Amino acid sequence: MEPREELHAVLEVRARLQQKFSHVQAAEVARTVDEVHHEFDGHPIRDFVPVLVERFAADRLGQVPAQRTAPPI
Repeated sequence: MEPREELHAVLEVRARLQQKFSHVQAAEVARTVDEVHHEFDGHPIRDFVPVLVERFAADRLGQVPAQRTAPPI
């Protein structure tokens, strides 16, 4: 997968996860997706990175504590 295609796919992952985890702040979703994506830096095979990013980020977002899902007051 070309870097441009991968970035586009990861941005789509971010959008899907923001819809799926609408109770989590968008910035938290973006940060989580970016962190997971960067965990694959340096790995030579990139074809499945977006799929893995979505899976691992969804797992992490599913564990976000309730106090981190409410907007700050």
